[in-house]
Amino acid sequence: MKLLLASSMLLITLSVVGITTQPVKAANPNILYIAPLHMSSGQSVGATINFAVKVSQVDPFNAWDIQVAVDPTVLNPVSFTITPNALTANYSLGELELSHCVNGSGSGCVPSSDVNGVVHSAVFPLGASPSVASVSGVLFNITYSVVNPNAATAVHLQNANIVSNGIAVVTTNQDGSYGTPPRDNTSTAVACSPSSILAGQTSTCTVTVVDTTTASNTPTGTVSFVATGVVTPSSASCNLASGNCTVTFTGTVAGTASVTGAYGGDLTHNASVASVATITVGPNTTATSVTCVSPVLVGQSSTCSAMVTGGSTTPTGSVAFASDAALLPSSVSCLLSATASCSVTITTPAGSGGTHTVAASYSGDASHSPSSGSASLVVSDFTIIANPTTLIVPVGGSNSTSITLTSVGGFTGSITLSISSLVSGVTAGFVPNPVALVTAGSTGSSQLTISVAASVSDFSVTVTGASGGLSHVTSPISVHVIPAPVFASGKLHWAHHLSLLKSGGTQTWTAFVNNPTPNSVSVLVHIVGTSQTNPSLSFDITCGTTCVNTGSPVTPVTIAAGGSVTFSFSQSLPSTFVGSKLSFTATLLWAPAGSMPSTPSSSKSGVFTVLS
Repeated sequence: MKLLLASSMLLITLSVVGITTQPVKAANPNILYIAPLHMSSGQSVGATINFAVKVSQVDPFNAWDIQVAVDPTVLNPVSFTITPNALTANYSLGELELSHCVNGSGSGCVPSSDVNGVVHSAVFPLGASPSVASVSGVLFNITYSVVNPNAATAVHLQNANIVSNGIAVVTTNQDGSYGTPPRDNTSTAVACSPSSILAGQTSTCTVTVVDTTTASNTPTGTVSFVATGVVTPSSASCNLASGNCTVTFTGTVAGTASVTGAYGGDLTHNASVASVATITVGPNTTATSVTCVSPVLVGQSSTCSAMVTGGSTTPTGSVAFASDAALLPSSVSCLLSATASCSVTITTPAGSGGTHTVAASYSGDASHSPSSGSASLVVSDFTIIANPTTLIVPVGGSNSTSITLTSVGGFTGSITLSISSLVSGVTAGFVPNPVALVTAGSTGSSQLTISVAASVSDFSVTVTGASGGLSHVTSPISVHVIPAPVFASGKLHWAHHLSLLKSGGTQTWTAFVNNPTPNSVSVLVHIVGTSQTNPSLSFDITCGTTCVNTGSPVTPVTIAAGGSVTFSFSQSLPSTFVGSKLSFTATLLWAPAGSMPSTPSSSKSGVFTVLS
């Protein structure tokens, strides 16, 4: 590093300060630059303009020795001032000016380099470097007089030294420019090969700087390297040759290093910074084991734990737990403890019943590779379904639906059923209730019967199944209440004194039936009769177009919507019934047309005597 201060007093001063050319390892980008980086021309001759010498994120320092050169045929430096500057303004650090030289005139000038167009500023520290992470701000401001507003010049950091307590800080320098054309833009890339090494081995990082404005204009100058992590560089910077240069990095301990290069620009090129390249140094292989408290009831919590093993040192970092969306919509994480283990609590949401796989992914750390493991978590629950969910119930009648309960995730237990509130005139009951699911995966059912005693509007109900802290509700069950087909004015005719000889041994009934519903219906008449004098004599028949013993196939009678029908049917009686007085009840059964009638509506009772 070339030091510019030539006077005997200055040499003595630097000797006292102890400036050395050994560079300070760059912990920060360490940018020394001219601001603005470019100023357009067009001012009038003699107009004054200002450029500043600034630093950005530079390691703490307490002195500088800097020359700034311009083309004196374009700009003429008039004066500069170091008041205020980043050190005095922000850290109350006093500075003694050793060089204040403009165009070769002033104090501390170096004849060989402080020529026309050069500003030279050097300061002696009156205190140690500030104890901060980095320093940013202005060092000194320069005023120029415009000589030729139609020309261009670089505002060039010709010689620049930043000093921290007598140790030189390596900086990346960015020149400014005045007039046109501006400097070309560049892109910088760093590639390290091999990207995976063991401790003690080396990786060569090659930086390539490309002119993105004019392909034929090859960038020159210096690239500064910044490395974080577990490698050390052979040099903090390298000089470009044909647009590239290399630095060797040596791995020290296991882990991952990030390497980037900052190109400082030259007279015709702007600075640029490369994206990060990585070097991995010998990570230890790990294994992750997972355990979960299982089974648990849905709505309860399970604790899942992960243990990470591998290598001679204890793994650190975090573990992310994930599962399917029904159990864990988004992952949850925990930090490993000193025993390389950690736990998370997973609350099982509604609908998560079943067996789930919980996967734990260890992210790794500087010395340990990522790994993963998994465990099963069984969430016990049950489902409840009503089928059908639409019932047609005539006034004075009833209808039923089946409530099916199914074990999920190993659930066992007794489930109590209840129905939502009912309107007046409607009753309901379950058989059985409660329903027991005695084995994992089993299914049970209960019959829900809804009875309508009075004319009410259509309504909906839901059924709730509850077991301990668990409860589930069915989808709504819609109940459509309709007036039922009935015997018209209670009319059912038959022979009250039946002569088997005259009737051919049969009893004949004639039914008069009205259908007040808005749809066609099918009807049957179910008749059960018993002898009052000899109870062993009885009959049980179902009659439509004919009569058959109940349980045998029979064809129902169809009645149009809003219509009426009269039909007759007969039943043979054996001679053993002679002399008996029979009482019977005839019940009208009905259903929507096309279905077999099973819903009772009105009934009619009567008696007849059987004669020979």
